[in-house]
This record gives sequence, structure tokens and C-alpha cells, in this order.
Amino acid sequence: MRKWRLREAASDHWSNKDESGDYEAHELVEEMMIATNKEIAKFLYSQYRMITPLRTQLPPKEHRLSSWLKQFGKFIKLSLFPHAVYSDEELQRMTKDEGISELPKLMVQKSVWFDLFSAAESLDKVKLRQLTFNEKDHSQLAIAKRQFECIKQKARYVCEGDPDEAKGMPGHFSQRMDLYTHFTSPIRRYIDIVVHRLVLNLISERSTGAPSTDRVAEICRRSTFASANSKLFKKACNEVHLAAKLREKSHETTAVVSTIEDRKIRLEITKQEYDQVAKRQREIKLSTLQPFSAKHGGSEEIVLTWKLRLYIAPEGNITEKLDREREKVSILLSQELPEREVYYFPGERWEKLLKALQQENFELVTLLIREMDKLTRPQEQNNFHNGGKLGSNMEHTHEKQISLKKFDTVNIQLTAHTTHGVFHPEIQLFKITPGVHICVEHRKYPRECFTNAPCYQISGKYSTLADYIAAWEPVLDLEAATVAVNENDELTIHNLDV
Repeated sequence: MRKWRLREAASDHWSNKDESGDYEAHELVEEMMIATNKEIAKFLYSQYRMITPLRTQLPPKEHRLSSWLKQFGKFIKLSLFPHAVYSDEELQRMTKDEGISELPKLMVQKSVWFDLFSAAESLDKVKLRQLTFNEKDHSQLAIAKRQFECIKQKARYVCEGDPDEAKGMPGHFSQRMDLYTHFTSPIRRYIDIVVHRLVLNLISERSTGAPSTDRVAEICRRSTFASANSKLFKKACNEVHLAAKLREKSHETTAVVSTIEDRKIRLEITKQEYDQVAKRQREIKLSTLQPFSAKHGGSEEIVLTWKLRLYIAPEGNITEKLDREREKVSILLSQELPEREVYYFPGERWEKLLKALQQENFELVTLLIREMDKLTRPQEQNNFHNGGKLGSNMEHTHEKQISLKKFDTVNIQLTAHTTHGVFHPEIQLFKITPGVHICVEHRKYPRECFTNAPCYQISGKYSTLADYIAAWEPVLDLEAATVAVNENDELTIHNLDV
């Protein structure tokens, strides 16, 4: 049932959940519920055409779909999710209309590839499927899927008797069904109870009469409103729950560069656990990162250069020689983040691997992976370029340059911040090497991080000098912290015992 409904996309059991678990049992229940909803919709629509509550979703608007295709249409043949909502003919027409003839190279993290190669050698079929079909493991496909979800129109409850709401086809785009309703969850949705009553009215010997069209139309509108509010409330609750966990302890995770603009970088967090970070909090302004220089290489690349004042604290009371300290700093700056290490594979090879796995031709799968592994050997690391350039002996200033491209993976640390009395998750650290970080929180909120709010009222006269200092010193601290951060007047001491 699932394969008939989702076609190639049925192979991906992991993108919508973080834990593998017993997905087969959950999917079986899900498919049975969807099939029941579909059959009930067909049954009611044949008897109560004008008052059947339908769950509808229109396809994405043409201009939004066109914009998505320009950015991500080249990944259609390498992705599974488009096959869940479009036929092969429709997908071929889309790529043809956009003039897409060549497949792009696919980025695969080294750690993912090593696991995939190991699974092929040991013939671990479950692991092979998971590492290949799980689109969250491949940044380009993950961003393409996330952006496609954003262009979908919202689903609504409508009945054909309401001309204002029942515009367009009554089908459900995401489910690929001409008629669909909600019937299987009467405990948590009122619209399901309404559908149950209509079914009972048809099959019962004692019919109480069908409700009026206006009544059903009003219920549909209210249910649409309630459903939207419920989702917003759930999202807000999850955001506060995540913030509460982050308040106790900051969490480190990975994010993918989705957009590079003139003044900011947009990130997407693919891990479902941290998916509650608001869109505005996933944007990092270049003014917050405060690089010494930022050179744009088009709309998909930016080269950032920092001049950092770094020190290594001596161990105990032993003062290290300057050359030894500079050597340690050089090692700090030259280390690379493992999540940034990727291989690039021809799109045609990955497409063949997908098809071989879907056909369960594991002999061909192993052969393809071995051939692709040979392509990894001559590849150079596509990571942060350049180690650190050491400054003069007196300044302790060191230069670090990184190149960020669209779909690159970066390391961030999340924390909780309070705005208007409400906790919300926010990016705290942006990591440029495993040991060197840019503190986003301190640069965005210098007053909150480095000073205390003034608690004395300012007046024209003071009885003592101590009162004058107590009133104005916190104000000066606020200004000093703000100016220091704005002028990038900072230094970092490593290996310091606190």
C-alpha cells in the first residue's frame, strides 16, 4: 500500500524521524488509516456530495514551484520525495522546461560514506538502505526537501456546498488522492466525529436526517482554524520545551548552509530534535560573526577571514616559550571539523545506486559502491581552507580563513535566550575549528552577557561619592561592553582553568 501510494519515496523510512525504531509497524498502521479515510470519503461523497467534509490541499502555486525548480530542480532525479506527489511524466516535464540535462555532483560526508562502504562490504542491507535513502544524511537533498515543504499550500477542511471555500479540485496533493477526509481519530479531532455521524446516519436503520450545508460549512471553517491554531500551539510548546533543556545545558549540533546573502547566512537544522529553532534565529548576520573581510563568490559561496587574538594559558606556573605557544595556536587553527569533510560523486553514479537498491540488486550495489570508492582517493578535502596564519610576536594576532558554500555543513551550539520573559532556543556558538569558536551570543547581547542591569535610580544630586559610583558604574559597564564588542576588541585564552 505504501509503495503504491508513495512510489520511490516509500523507500525512505527515516527522513521524518530521528530514531529508526520499528518503522514497519508504524507505517502499516499509518497506511491502514489513510486507506480508511480515503474509502470513507468516497462512500460519503457518493451519498452526501454537498455536505461531505473533505480534507483538501491544492498543489503549490506555479510561481513558487517555478522558483523552487530553478534552485533545486537539478536534484529531482537524485531525490525520492518528489515521486510521492508527482508522476514520472510530470517530473520529466519539469526538468525539461527548466532546461536541466546534466545531473549535479552529490555531496556525501566522509563519515557517511565510510559507513556506507562498510555496510556494502558486510552486506548489511538495512544499513545500506538507511544510509542511501535517508535524505537527511545528504545536505543538498535535505535542503531541497525542506524548501519544497515550505512551498506547499496549507490543507483545509471544505464541503462542496460552500462555494467560497470549495475552490479548485477537492483532492489532496500530498496524499495524491482525489477524495480524502478525516475519520480515524475521533478522540482528538471533532471533524472525525462529524464524519462518524454522517456514516452512522447512512448505515443506521433510524436515520435522524443529514445536517444542513451551512452547518457543515461552518464546522469545516472552524476545524480548519482550530487545526492551524493547534499546530502553532504545538510548535510554540516544543520551542519552549527545547529552550528549557538548553537552559540547563547547551547542546551542540550541525546545520546546513541553505542561503548566502550579502549580509547574512541562513542555516537549516535537519535534526528533528532541534527543529524548533525559529527561522529568524537560524539566521547569522555577518555583522555578528565580525570577520575581518568577507568576499562573496557569487550567490553560493563566501570566504570569511578573521584576525583573532589567541593565547594559550601556561600549565601551572611554567611560562612557555613564545615559539611553543605559537605552535599550539597553529595546531588549533589548522584542525578541521569532520562534518565539513565531504566527497563529491557524479550524479549519474548516485542515480544508478538508488535504482539498484530499489530493485534489491545487492550484487550491483556492492559493485557500484566499490567503483565509487575509487573516486574518493584523488579528491582533495573540500573543507575550511587555509590553516592559521600567525601574526607578529607582539600582537598575538592570527588569521583564519574559511570558505562557506551553499549546502555546506557547519557546527553550532544552541542555548536558551529570554525575550520579553519567554525562553526560546538560539545559536550561541559558530565553530570554525574544533577548538576555535565565534561566540554569537556575546556579540548579539553584550550587555546581558557581560554586565548587570542598573538597579539604582539616576538623580541630579548624590549624598556621597559611593552613591554616585554605585549609580553610574553599571551604566558605564553597559556602554563599555557594547563598545568593546562593536569594535571587536576581544581576545581568547585557551586551556585556562576557571
